[in-house]
Amino acid sequence: MKGLKKIVFSLIFIFAGLFAFSDDWCIYLGSFKNKTNAERRMKLLRSASINTTITEYKDSKGTTFYRLVWDDHFSTLEDAKLHRNMLMQMPVIKKEKITDIWFEKIDSSKSDAKSTTQAKTTESKTAKAESKSSESAPAEKKQPEKINEEKISAKEEVVNVNPAGTAPTEETPTLEKNLAAEKNPVKEKKSPVKKNGAGNGFVFVEGGTFQMGWYDYEKRTVTVDDFYMCDHEVTQKEYESVMETNPSNFKGEFRPVEKVSWYDAVEYCNERSKKEGLTPCYVIDKDNEDPNNTYAYDEEKWTVTCDFSANGYRLPTEAEWEYAARGGNVSEGFTYSGSDVADDVAVYEDNSCNLGYSNPDFGTHTVRGKTPNELGLYDMSGNVWEWCWDWYEYVSFVTETQTNPTGAKSGSYRVKRGGSWDYGLPYCRATNRNYDGASYVLYYNGFRVVRNGKL
Repeated sequence: MKGLKKIVFSLIFIFAGLFAFSDDWCIYLGSFKNKTNAERRMKLLRSASINTTITEYKDSKGTTFYRLVWDDHFSTLEDAKLHRNMLMQMPVIKKEKITDIWFEKIDSSKSDAKSTTQAKTTESKTAKAESKSSESAPAEKKQPEKINEEKISAKEEVVNVNPAGTAPTEETPTLEKNLAAEKNPVKEKKSPVKKNGAGNGFVFVEGGTFQMGWYDYEKRTVTVDDFYMCDHEVTQKEYESVMETNPSNFKGEFRPVEKVSWYDAVEYCNERSKKEGLTPCYVIDKDNEDPNNTYAYDEEKWTVTCDFSANGYRLPTEAEWEYAARGGNVSEGFTYSGSDVADDVAVYEDNSCNLGYSNPDFGTHTVRGKTPNELGLYDMSGNVWEWCWDWYEYVSFVTETQTNPTGAKSGSYRVKRGGSWDYGLPYCRATNRNYDGASYVLYYNGFRVVRNGKL
């Protein structure tokens, strides 16, 4: 009997130890400066039986943010990711187009979720101050060197690089499986058409006409003029040299900058244009709210207009982006930008996020680390989502030819393209469309710049 008791007590201690030291993850569904906005969303979610609680978070400067945390916690990263994906499929989430949903690992040394460290996270523009805080990185994350911010920093890759300075819905598992199972032979690429004129690191994209879109109902004939596109996503080194700050989560000079909003991207374009003596493309009015921005949760609504004839830097239009991603007038018709094999050209969930939080390849990778597409453009599939100029609009059975389209006149979201390190294969297609609120600051959103073809 005593022996049985010993066994029982031993098992109790073992399971108690496992429970005490198991990973604990929580899911957030928004972050707001304004508590009223947080309460409004909480009420909406609770009406759909998604029970959330408002928690206060203060950054190192004392700024308070109100975060909505789901009442359920999860023991593993995989479980948290599974439940986040489940949330994204719920009717209320889709109807309200709520995309700022992320999960975080709770720091077991703290007493509440406010001190969690971020593994895969998104914040609204209002949480921007958090990116500048100086809390320490999680102890369990192995780092090649000391970092002085609260963000996670994956191991820096060393490469020889000299960078210059539809309706969007979740795809079905069957589609993703079919795409993953494709075994088309890699086609021989034609030499990219390059031309000097916009500085080091830029590719000349000769204009042309193409069939834009993936699904039959969204396909239309589009013509774009010549333009220059940077062959890589804007790096953290480039961004910091202009904006004197680096908001990125995954630190590294030659990694793409992320945690930048659409507004951050257009402001960078203007500041870089001025720095290089070029004519800025954008007129940015921060004082007057943009009447064309119809998104209720955008807490920043700058009025921005674009002069597409100016010679400065700007974001590509959605049409320019897709045309370039598909290889322009030397396109080989690949599924992804530059190949039918995603691993050749893309940093996506299978070779990044799914490797696990402690793996050095978790997160973004150094730019130009994969094979370029037919034009010589890198990372058009994966790594980080790339902001485009356009307001997102539903496209259906357009019959007329469009020339240099710039998108809808108004909307709730700005277009982003290309997929990212924590999204699956369908999102990495050169034709896939997605969107986010213009003020959203996400750990997987970045951008690249273009210039007018008539310099």
